[in-house]
Amino acid sequence: MKFTDAEIRNLKPQAERYYVRADGPRGSGTLALRVSPNGHKAWEYEFRHGGKKRRMTLGSYPEMTVAGAHAAHGAAMLKLERGKDPAVKPTPKAAPTPQSEARASPATFTVKKLCTAYMNLHAAKKKSGAEDLRMISVEILPAFGNRSASAITRVEIIALLAKKALTAPISANRLKSLIHMIYEFGVYEGLLKVNPCLGLKMPAKEHPRDRVLSASEIQQFWGRLETAPIAPATRHALKLLLITGQRTDMVRTMQWSEVNIADRLWTVPASKMKNDTVHRVHLSPMALDVLAAMSNTGVHVFPGDKAGKPFTETVTSTAVRRNLAHFGVGQWTPHDLRRTVASQMAELRVLPVAIECVLAHLDRTVAGTYNRYNYDREKREALDAWSARLTEIVGTTSLSGVNTARTVNSNDHSAHIAKS
Repeated sequence: MKFTDAEIRNLKPQAERYYVRADGPRGSGTLALRVSPNGHKAWEYEFRHGGKKRRMTLGSYPEMTVAGAHAAHGAAMLKLERGKDPAVKPTPKAAPTPQSEARASPATFTVKKLCTAYMNLHAAKKKSGAEDLRMISVEILPAFGNRSASAITRVEIIALLAKKALTAPISANRLKSLIHMIYEFGVYEGLLKVNPCLGLKMPAKEHPRDRVLSASEIQQFWGRLETAPIAPATRHALKLLLITGQRTDMVRTMQWSEVNIADRLWTVPASKMKNDTVHRVHLSPMALDVLAAMSNTGVHVFPGDKAGKPFTETVTSTAVRRNLAHFGVGQWTPHDLRRTVASQMAELRVLPVAIECVLAHLDRTVAGTYNRYNYDREKREALDAWSARLTEIVGTTSLSGVNTARTVNSNDHSAHIAKS
């Protein structure tokens, strides 16, 4: 048959499937039209390969037109004439790996490609992966992104770090650590031969922070917190930091599903913990007051501007920094509240091991490896004692901010846990 649209439309379905073949020589196979009982029509190529009869579907009619079928038939015949089986689809070419790219052309394996490989193969599994990506985007790529990774010199890295250290010395140290990790990853994975950061010193000296708020400073901060121009969620988050001594990120991402009011327990999943271990935080009376002041209609205790998301990482630190003059207790950060809680508990004669457990510090000693006791009772007693002491300091058991306390000092306390 000479295939035309008119001829094909006249082909009616029958009880059994049948084929109509194109006119012409059949040395390199035949173009055929298959007509199914349900009326479906499809183009096929009939041929012999390796001494066997073969058949391959080219496409459905009318989606594949007559002209399209002839073109597909011609391409299939060409493959057959070259000794290839036209029904066998070619194996797709494997996507290049970072290793193959680096070996094939070291000069074109850029810092951007190295950073992409680092994020995909390593940093994506890290809890700090988002921060790594931020520093890569803001600091590393603008400086070196399109340069060959192997061409970046030690001198250039030192210059970049020195410039950063002028305005943000601690951030410069973090940047140095990240660049070192990225290049170390590259060497380990066979992407690079040399890490230019080996033996490189930190660009700035770091001094361990020792800021602890005194009882009188706590009293003043708590009282003035109510009148500070801070969003209610941020205000309550700062209070919970001081009440529980937990990390800012744990409090920020706290979810109602983690809270059991009846058992007075906040269970932080291992996925949020630095030590990858479930952490249980006893909810003292003051902690319960904070939770009672928050709406529990959403996912997060401290919701952000975006639905279903907590407020961002910098909210509490920014709120404190902008209101230092209002608080009037000198320079401090939200993380200093955690150190303050630990120090105040020590004054209450809480055992050091209980304080460490409250703070979720991992005991890496041999004894810690074998000791599987959870210290939940000691943590509960410590946090209740601190709640009682904090209530005494701020002079109120409510969140109203009304200060009914007398002037206090760091040695004036009665609630404590005495252990011997």
